[in-house]
Order: sequence, then structure tokens, then C-alpha cells
Amino acid sequence: MKNYDVIAVGLGPAACSAALYTAMGGYKTLLVGQAAGSLYKAEKIANFYGQAQIGGKELFEKGISRVKEVGAEVKYGQVVEITYDNGGFKVKSDTDEYFAKTVLLATGAARNKPKLGGLSEFDGKGVSWCAVCDGFFYRKKKVGVYGTGKYAMGEVKYLSGIGCDVTLFTDGRETDETWEKTEKRKIKTLYGGELVEGAELEDGEKIPLSAMFIAEGVASSNDFAKMIGLETDGNYIKIDARCATNCRGIFAAGDCTGGLLQVAKAVGEGAVAGVEIGKYLKTL
Repeated sequence: MKNYDVIAVGLGPAACSAALYTAMGGYKTLLVGQAAGSLYKAEKIANFYGQAQIGGKELFEKGISRVKEVGAEVKYGQVVEITYDNGGFKVKSDTDEYFAKTVLLATGAARNKPKLGGLSEFDGKGVSWCAVCDGFFYRKKKVGVYGTGKYAMGEVKYLSGIGCDVTLFTDGRETDETWEKTEKRKIKTLYGGELVEGAELEDGEKIPLSAMFIAEGVASSNDFAKMIGLETDGNYIKIDARCATNCRGIFAAGDCTGGLLQVAKAVGEGAVAGVEIGKYLKTL
């Protein structure tokens, strides 16, 4: 497991802006994420300081190129888990594990909730968004994971590893990996009384469950916030003027903190976070 001073989770403008300050400050810096954020998908950016109209993908690639020039490392992949470890943080991706003294969350805005019957009704009553947070309470019980990607499979493996009987629900979609207990039929609704009791499929069959873990798409900053106990305001991570969260060593910047969802704001917060991370590392 490779060690770093700083790991930025994300590859967008907030992560790259912060990495410029930490890498140029002499701190071993790693960025981990995917080329799939809102900037990468933007057709044109026309309101960024000193920059003529430019495609989002091109601006994204310029940002990555620049952080590499100053010595930061960039790894493409999905971060699926962040946990406290030996005075720092273990960051697990779909391909590797890393250790960092401090972490910057910059993965963009939270994911949309899937359109699943009973989801809101049982949220917090058997519906969970974090296997690391809640899996312990369902050891040796039947649980479901709803999703299809690497993040979902990471949740499946974690829950299985702590003794849960796990079924992966794909809602008729193809999966990145195979799991021995996969249910491809679509879910009509989750059912139960005060708590989740199972999933009713479109053909009327009911599958008893003690919990359903939602793991759609890729993990967002909000998912990581739940894993490590960060304070949130709705779907956004709470930060102070230094871009610090309520947990020592964890910072956040960009769309995941709310407010103006623009490149300029993300770059500004990233710069603040980068400077403050440097100050924090000097105290260790």
C-alpha cells in the first residue's frame, strides 16, 4: 500500500487546484478519480477567468496535465471506500489501496436517488447508503445491494466479508462483475412495516430482506461523508472557511460543498483547501 501526504478524491477543478498547491509545496500528492464529472461532460466553458471559450474535456485534460507537471500522481479509477487507519486514512479504489495523512473530497455533487418504490419510506429504516456504516447491524442476516457498477460490487463484497447473506439487485441491467446471488428481475417496491422486510419484484414474488443498501453509479462525496462521519447539509458536505470538515484531516472543495456550482468557485475552494492542507500537514 503506497503512502501519500495528500489524496484528493476526484479529478476535477477543485482537486487539481488543491493539488497544485500541495505538490508544489513538496507534499506527496495523489489524485484518484474518473474522467466523468460535470466539467468533462460540458460542451463549452465560456466564463472562466483568462480563458477563451473552451470545451469541458479540453479544460479537464489541461488541468490533469498541469498537476502532473508539478509532480502530483494521477490514478484513474473508482474510489469505493475511505476509512480511518493508523492516524490517517486508507483510501480503497476498485484496483488498489492507498494511505494518506490527509484527504480532500472533491468528487462533485451527490448522485441522484434511484426511482425505487419504498425508498423514501424506509430511508434509515432498513434502507442504507453505506455498508461500512451500517453493515455491522445486519451480520448473519439477508440483505440486498441495489446497483450494477464497481461501487455496488465493493459494497457486496464488504457485506459478504462481515457475514451477511447478500443478494445483488440489478433491476434488469448488466453488471460489471458476476455475483453468485444476483437478482436481475426489476424491483416493484420495498415492503415492510416500521422497518424494511424485503423487496417485491415486478412479477409479485417477495424476497425477504433485513436491509437494502443503495449503491448506484459511483460513490459520491456524500457517500464518503457517511462512511467517516462528516457533517452534511442535505446532499452537501459542511466546511468552514478553511475548507475543513468536522473531522480532523479531511477537507472538501467544489460542487460537493454546495453553493455556486461553477468551475471558478471549485478552483477557488481548491486553492484554499490546498493551502490549508499544507498548514495542517506542518502540524503533524
